[in-house]
Amino acid sequence: MYEGWSNEEIEELKKYRLIDTIPASSSFRLSDFHASGYVRERIAKSAGTGRILERQAAASILAKRLAFLAVIYFHSMTAFNKRPILDAEKIYVIEHEKEGLRLLDFYFDQPSMMPYDETIDRSIWLKEGWEYLFHGWLMPVFDVLKEEVRISENILWENTAVYLYWLYETVLEGRPQASQDFEELIHSEAFQPKGKNGINPFSKFFLPKSLNGEGKEVRMRKTCCLSYLSDEKGTRCQTCPLYCHNRNLERGERLE
Repeated sequence: MYEGWSNEEIEELKKYRLIDTIPASSSFRLSDFHASGYVRERIAKSAGTGRILERQAAASILAKRLAFLAVIYFHSMTAFNKRPILDAEKIYVIEHEKEGLRLLDFYFDQPSMMPYDETIDRSIWLKEGWEYLFHGWLMPVFDVLKEEVRISENILWENTAVYLYWLYETVLEGRPQASQDFEELIHSEAFQPKGKNGINPFSKFFLPKSLNGEGKEVRMRKTCCLSYLSDEKGTRCQTCPLYCHNRNLERGERLE
């Protein structure tokens, strides 16, 4: 069990793929994804014929699975005022299958916690957490994926962003600090990853909601996540910009 979270907090985080014991089945570490050789092998196993688009789709799906690390991390900061601290080699990643999908669970090996202290600026505490999470855990994976399959960094960032929008707009809606923390997250200057030229990716992809091709109100993505390439029917997400564009053309409408 985790000493830094209460039993109730652990149960809440387990809904988002945190586990409290390492299963007997094989597992690996998040730091493995920081190595090109490991990622290359993993992509090769799940990329079908190995065409560049299929390898990019496999990379995109992997980024989606890893985005739940950000969900766990941000949930803990906002809901519990606790910022987990541990290196990537102490995060165990366990793959399992559910309803035909290969999903990832995560085990944190003895994390320490940086609690929020009301005597300090919360925006600084949050920013320090975001930088720790992305620079230490996820951006090294993004760098390897870009190198191995030449996938657009925008896809990888938006894959993470959509889960964080979902977290704050649904799961944490109405919780203390949720609205304030979300405003910090999507503020244009709140989080500026190194090498991004002063652009906060979470602000960049936060578009007003609009009607998609089925007439449902959604927040359309700016990038296609390519997951339709792994679907036998080639089904696109309802928030896919290409899906919405094509459906409107079928109905004789123009996108302005």
